[in-house]
Amino acid sequence: MSLTFKKVSGGKFDFIEDQEVKNLIEEAGRKKVVFVEGDTDVRVFLIFYDNLEDKISFIPVGNHHKVKEYLEKIIDRNIEGFVGIIDRDFMLDADIDKMIKEFNNMLYIHNRYTLENYLIESEYLLELIKDNCMSAKIDEEDVKKVIQEIFKKLQVVMAGNMTLLYYSVEKLKKNIPPKEDAVLKNISSKIKANKDEKINDEMIQTKYITYLESIRKSDGDITKLNKMISGKYFFYNFKYEMKHNHEINIQDNTATIFHLARILKTKNGIKGDLLSLQKFLMNSCGQVS
Repeated sequence: MSLTFKKVSGGKFDFIEDQEVKNLIEEAGRKKVVFVEGDTDVRVFLIFYDNLEDKISFIPVGNHHKVKEYLEKIIDRNIEGFVGIIDRDFMLDADIDKMIKEFNNMLYIHNRYTLENYLIESEYLLELIKDNCMSAKIDEEDVKKVIQEIFKKLQVVMAGNMTLLYYSVEKLKKNIPPKEDAVLKNISSKIKANKDEKINDEMIQTKYITYLESIRKSDGDITKLNKMISGKYFFYNFKYEMKHNHEINIQDNTATIFHLARILKTKNGIKGDLLSLQKFLMNSCGQVS
């Protein structure tokens, strides 16, 4: 369905408390407005979907809660010309389908944990390595092994974050050592500091082990594991692995993400889930995909 784009006027968007977001909506004019979580998303989407730049304005609102909050209020007010994109995070496939219906198909949810997870492919990472160190003695099979090893190590972090989610406590930092003793110590400290009720180490460890056993049933399937942990953890550990075990220095994480996005776009073009997202964006602004 083609949507009519209306320029912001009056108090129509008073429910948006962030003045910068209001200003960006104003600047978008008659473009389709796409709420996204952060600035990194904006820059990556502009690399992927530069063909839609004259029709779409990606606006960062801070997090997935704000994307959903603003979209809910826009739907309630029957305002047209807006959609949103959020990370999957810990959602299950059934939860995603349900939420998309609740938002009248105005919300797109990544099939992988975050947008960055789409960049975790051996061929892209190999080219990134070669761009950073032309003399690097490493091939794509080596990179595949590194990916498998990092995801295997990160399974304890995945289980730790799931345990924290169960207790409604903030996730682990991306630089947490992917070692079980460090994870258990960290999550135990965080949970006890944030909860009034008596929660002991045995209760926390039991919940953690339940999640870890569930994760290990994936048998190292990268597609499944890409749904369980943020790409930020992967890239932090990938950079560390390259530097300490291969003597290859990779750029800081943000620069790496943009570099990989350009590699993906140039090497293979937009395919799979990212093509589905492009069709979502094109349909939402009245173009035939």
